[in-house]
Amino acid sequence: MIKADELAKLVPVGSKAVLKPSIEINKEWGGAQLLMADAGALELSLDIPADGPYILRIGHAAPSLGVTVASLDGKSLPTPLETAAAGATETFAFPALQLKAGKATLLLRRDGLFGVYALQLLPRLKPLPNLVWSVAGPFPGFWGTHMAGRTDDAAGLRKSFETVYGPEEKVDLAAVYKTADGREVRWKQKADASLCTLDDLVVSMPIRTGSTGADINFAVTYITSDVDRTAQFHLGVDWWGVAWLNGERLTTAIDPKTKEGGGGADFTTHYPTPTVLKLKKGVNILLVKENGGSLGSAMAGYITDDPGLVCAAK
Repeated sequence: MIKADELAKLVPVGSKAVLKPSIEINKEWGGAQLLMADAGALELSLDIPADGPYILRIGHAAPSLGVTVASLDGKSLPTPLETAAAGATETFAFPALQLKAGKATLLLRRDGLFGVYALQLLPRLKPLPNLVWSVAGPFPGFWGTHMAGRTDDAAGLRKSFETVYGPEEKVDLAAVYKTADGREVRWKQKADASLCTLDDLVVSMPIRTGSTGADINFAVTYITSDVDRTAQFHLGVDWWGVAWLNGERLTTAIDPKTKEGGGGADFTTHYPTPTVLKLKKGVNILLVKENGGSLGSAMAGYITDDPGLVCAAK
């Protein structure tokens, strides 16, 4: 959620929109701010990270009843924002908007004074269920709690991520990999029925590969796109991970200290971290390398909800 003080940074140069304390709109509403429109109009420049459908939600308030109309890049949005109660905090969500990556100009207009206290631009995502992933593992890593030959620190994780395992060299579903502890590892698909909703959404490595936790596991899905496009991919891992699209490592806006503490991992914790996929028309290979934590090993992915994107385990 983008609050008023951050929204003020999205106002184009030359606009006279100003921040006002919420108490000026409602005497009983203190401790917040509103970005107040300039002469009945408020313009904001929004960053669209990837192509796809988005839900735009606006928190608005006005000292009197009225209607605010909106447009995006000069195209009117079909439903207006209505102030149903003077001075009250109200929230409005537009129907799904199909947007392209880049900048988009949002313009809000009405007769009279009004302001915005928050905005959300949420991508509409769909889960990448268990069935669309092929998995390979476990491979011995270098991080582990009280495990012989491993270290319980960032150095162990870094060594695990810097070590190139067989699936990283080439994704080949027919390949047989030899592990450092003398086992053979093959790619596996999930053919049995799902156990529950959680099993649908989460790739549990103890179930899929037999990993007990602090090991390296790989997962791959094949994304077929009907056109060249960008898409969002959100990945939550238990506990650290990196990923590649068509052999190119994905980057995220992960906090630098968190990344350093995770041995250079671009994804960490079960809270999904977003990144952008640059997809080509046809088949794209998305590979995830995941280092399990001390109590488990799992991952869950979400991708832009668009009928032109189809994911499969083969």
